[in-house]
Amino acid sequence: MVVLLAGLPGGLPTAGVAVAVDGAVVPRGDWAHRPLRGGESVEVVTAVQGG
Repeated sequence: MVVLLAGLPGGLPTAGVAVAVDGAVVPRGDWAHRPLRGGESVEVVTAVQGG
């Protein structure tokens, strides 16, 4: 999964980002060890400040 995230604009996110695979949040400490399988849905959510 790290390869996928590193390909995002700006590179590997360092803060304010959550990742879910098939609707289940993947803890940041597991990103480097969580393989992705064909057909899985990945959501990358960023925190945005504003009003």
